Amino acid sequence: MDDDTESASMHSLRPAAMTKQIGSRRRLIALVVVLAVVPIAVSWLLRLVDAPANGWFAGKTTFAVGSDFGVFYTAADLARNGDIDQLYDVDAFQAAFEATIGTPPAINAAYANAPPLALAMAPLSWLSWKPAWAVWTVVGLMLAWLAVRALHRGRTWPVVAGILLTYPGYLAVVSGQLSLVWLAIFAAVFWAMKADRLVVAGLLAGLLVLKPPLLVGLGVWWIIDKRMWRTLGVTFLSAGSIATASMLLAPGAWQQYPRALRDFSELHSAQGAQWAQFSPWGLVGLISPDHAGVGVVVGVIASAAA
Repeated sequence: MDDDTESASMHSLRPAAMTKQIGSRRRLIALVVVLAVVPIAVSWLLRLVDAPANGWFAGKTTFAVGSDFGVFYTAADLARNGDIDQLYDVDAFQAAFEATIGTPPAINAAYANAPPLALAMAPLSWLSWKPAWAVWTVVGLMLAWLAVRALHRGRTWPVVAGILLTYPGYLAVVSGQLSLVWLAIFAAVFWAMKADRLVVAGLLAGLLVLKPPLLVGLGVWWIIDKRMWRTLGVTFLSAGSIATASMLLAPGAWQQYPRALRDFSELHSAQGAQWAQFSPWGLVGLISPDHAGVGVVVGVIASAAA
């Protein structure tokens, strides 16, 4: 075989090899996605099967619906009534939680978010907490839809459904966490950056002062990128304005916030091994303690598939 023939033969084999490699990579990605969503899909199923019989909000066989939202709601109620001094006092807050929600917290509840968040959510506390949770859930789903719509040109609802099959998405709906709010803010910031509206991006990023640690990533990025320094300055102005307004409305709360972060960390460290969340057994056991055995089955299937 001459050199030209051999070279042509090698060139003809390369596309086939590349196609096979791409196919293997896609199958691996599909497998990872399936293994990631199966425990969450099982958790949704367990909730739909068990909760009507055992109480949606009681959490007898799965953890209580709105358990985290109950913390935000209690903080909002304290802020609306001017009881800011109880916001970061763990014992006083737990007593307020029981008085407001009507049941003691399933775990040692504590508020670890910044004061502006409690003030921003204060209007929800005009409703009783279960209707407030329902309103909050609808708002969260709308924000998720808007976030996907802002960044994704294709169909929106399949992507939203995919978000709900992640652990943060599940907790955002069932437990009432704030994941979908943060998703919407980040999506709005990236949408503004993509549209070259950098001042708007800075104004929107300032909303993350509601949970200051979320500002760190954008801050580091924009410090490194000189083109974003103006945007970073606008972010500081936006965040500073929100923080200043909250200081006027809730005097002394910001001084207590760093201590609250320390107390919250110690509280959760004492509640058990967080590493148990990072396995199918641990995840299902965490979400639904009475069905931890399901997690074992899912883990075995996942291991065999891998």
